[in-house]
Amino acid sequence: MTISGRPMVADADPMTVTAAPRGRPQPDFESWRSLLSIFSNYSTVLDEWVEKMLEEAKKHDELGEPELSIMNKPAQSLCICLIITASVVLNICVIQNIYHNDLKLKTVHFLLIKNLCIVDLIGALCVLPVPLITTMQGEWTFGEIVCSINSIINVLLWLQHIIMFIMLKIDRVLASCLPIGKYPLFPIHLISFIVMLSWVFSFSVAVFVTTGFNAFFEPAIILCIPKLPSVFFIFILVIYCLALFTIIVGYVLVAIFLRRKQVAAANATSVHILDYRGLERTAMASFLITLSHLVLYIPTLLVIGLHGWILPPIGILVCDMIVYSEFFIHPVILLATSTRMRKEVRMTLRRLRHCVTRR
Repeated sequence: MTISGRPMVADADPMTVTAAPRGRPQPDFESWRSLLSIFSNYSTVLDEWVEKMLEEAKKHDELGEPELSIMNKPAQSLCICLIITASVVLNICVIQNIYHNDLKLKTVHFLLIKNLCIVDLIGALCVLPVPLITTMQGEWTFGEIVCSINSIINVLLWLQHIIMFIMLKIDRVLASCLPIGKYPLFPIHLISFIVMLSWVFSFSVAVFVTTGFNAFFEPAIILCIPKLPSVFFIFILVIYCLALFTIIVGYVLVAIFLRRKQVAAANATSVHILDYRGLERTAMASFLITLSHLVLYIPTLLVIGLHGWILPPIGILVCDMIVYSEFFIHPVILLATSTRMRKEVRMTLRRLRHCVTRR
């Protein structure tokens, strides 16, 4: 059994997928040690954990040990099939609900939601079948050209997913902060044009990154990705930590501000139009949703940025399933938090069932 024409480790389990070390980017262990030492200096336990992690990563890199174990082909294939089915069904339900509502089509918020669901739908149809087929076969058999195309698609869709998610969060912030009558800040046709430009930008970045750094099959995620240097993932990790810190601090400041306004409104004799308690609940819900999305990117950093160095096979498998599930997380959260949309989707499904039964 081979992957990209390279033999497997002789002593490895026959159900284990691995790639020769030379096909992967050489990790910069010193860069990771410098970054992690910032945190490990505060604790001896953390310092020992960092050294153990880096030694384990070196051992995997030098000996070419198996990096992904297919523990059960039928079970893992079934899980990926269920994720694909859930992603397709849920995203289609949300897209159909928005597309057949003229009022929602004229709203910036729902326009962004529709485009985010379109990205996730395309991802479920174009990205997830690759790990499904590779898992069923037990090896990568598609060659370098298909690997490069797969890498471009992966970078394109994940970058576009992040861009749409950021635009959606910016839209929610503007809707909450702008005075009545000032939102939306831009007309709907301009937002549509910006979304189109974001697709062009994402595709250009995907082609540039894949052609500039080449693509390789990453067993830890069962997908092809560019051979990006470790410095890039360190930069992403720093940005991730800064974004997480900013969101937490921002929510705390907003909560304090709303709480003071609520106290002032309770002590005042005049009538206040704004419901500060409702605004606080809305801010809390938005904070939890954003935080949940950010937390879901941790497995991506572990299996792509760190190549699954510090994870056991079951840990890599769990991270993979979480990464694949990102394509249906947003419609699940949307349907779970919107009673009206949930009722509309349920009514649409009932009508569809009646049409099918009549035939």
